[in-house]
Amino acid sequence: MSELKDIKKKLLGFATKSDDLDTIVKAVQATAALKTIGDFWPSLLTNLVPVLAVLLPGLALIENIHETNQKAAFERRQAEDSEWRDVLKNISLENPNSVQMGLFGLQGFIDSQSDHAGGARAMAVVLLPLASSEDGFDITFAELVRKTSDSNQEDLFAIGRRVSTLERDLMVKAVAQRSDLRTSCKKAYPDLFFAREDCFTDNVDLDSPMVDRIWLYSWEIDSVSNGLFKLWKRPDSTARPKNQILSGLIFQDAKFEGLDFSGAHLESTIINASEVPHVHFNNTFLTNSTFRSIHDFADTTWDGADWWDAASLPCDLADYLNSKYLPSEGGARARAMKLKASCTRE
Repeated sequence: MSELKDIKKKLLGFATKSDDLDTIVKAVQATAALKTIGDFWPSLLTNLVPVLAVLLPGLALIENIHETNQKAAFERRQAEDSEWRDVLKNISLENPNSVQMGLFGLQGFIDSQSDHAGGARAMAVVLLPLASSEDGFDITFAELVRKTSDSNQEDLFAIGRRVSTLERDLMVKAVAQRSDLRTSCKKAYPDLFFAREDCFTDNVDLDSPMVDRIWLYSWEIDSVSNGLFKLWKRPDSTARPKNQILSGLIFQDAKFEGLDFSGAHLESTIINASEVPHVHFNNTFLTNSTFRSIHDFADTTWDGADWWDAASLPCDLADYLNSKYLPSEGGARARAMKLKASCTRE
């Protein structure tokens, strides 16, 4: 029985020295089997010794493979860490072009299983509103959208909110600084946003960095609107606008057909040149929100929404809301009638 003792010893050695759970389990199970065999069926031991002798090299092979995989994983992590440090070194806020180069470096980590994917996403959210080109913005934003779920869609809202704020601030600054703007262009925001195509034209302002930036932000606002719609409509996505904080965003050229915005916060939000048929706005918060050029709002529902506290509505939408969702409370009813009287005709 010395062979049996040797085998037991080797099996226990594997079990105590290995850090691979599968190897430990197999070794312990084989040792237990040997004990059972030794206790109850001594006559079988002679035949089983050759079989177990084959099993031991198999366990050794498993252990070697595990060690090789561990080494490969360690080397892979080291390589990723080195690449990540290089990416961080190349991130600079010196100018939009350097920001763009930093974003290109982050892209490979955003759409990966790397330990640095979360950090790359967080940095991209901060840097993206400072991108230097439409294509550069769209490429990185698309990577973020692909990796967005219900739990982190606030990242995309933050980008859209920041881009909207930057465009507003630049427009206000342009009006204050430029003496060549027509009187009709010296508007308060958000009316200035709707006049931008007439007031900041490409053929006149081709050499103006400020106006180029305004148009870049307008492009990015469209991209955010389109990206969010695709995310919210994607069958495999859990992200939806319902109950989300969407305050301060601008939705431009959006097609939100069939979405549910119920319970969402749309305070100071702008929805412009968009289609919202079959959309639910039930119990939404609309204080100071602006709806402009809403091309289709068929079968929308607004139960419990404080639409009368919006800043602006198109006349046809104001008529629809006053006819179907007129509030009973006196103050709210008066604001609803006032909003209808000041509606925008297009």
